[in-house]
Amino acid sequence: MSDDDRARRADSRKVRREALKIATQLVRVLPTTDDAFRDAMKLRDLLRMPSMASILKRVPGKTTTERCRTLGIGRQSYYDWSKGASRPNSELAERLARAARVPIEFVRGRGRSRPSRPIQPIQPDLPLEEPPPP
Repeated sequence: MSDDDRARRADSRKVRREALKIATQLVRVLPTTDDAFRDAMKLRDLLRMPSMASILKRVPGKTTTERCRTLGIGRQSYYDWSKGASRPNSELAERLARAARVPIEFVRGRGRSRPSRPIQPIQPDLPLEEPPPP
């Protein structure tokens, strides 16, 4: 992996952490009856969800071949799932969730947590307060 790739990944993780922090703050300050609250909850849950590649790595087995045998799938399906090129069907999704010991929503949930309507821009005067230190 090149230095540029490492820098891009680090930037991506930093942006994801910041977005999760903002979504969590919005959930704390918005009224629960507000549509923006529901959108912030969906965004927060989506940002907390692990990637398919990290779910696949939780399947028992030291190598990709062993993980494929555990799941009963081919290597091409494994790579397609990890890259997001395809998704497991419902039976394989349940098998993956059991093997990786994650909730089924994590396997099925990517891409389905979009709000039913466009997210409205955040009001600039909305107070975002830092949570109190533990």
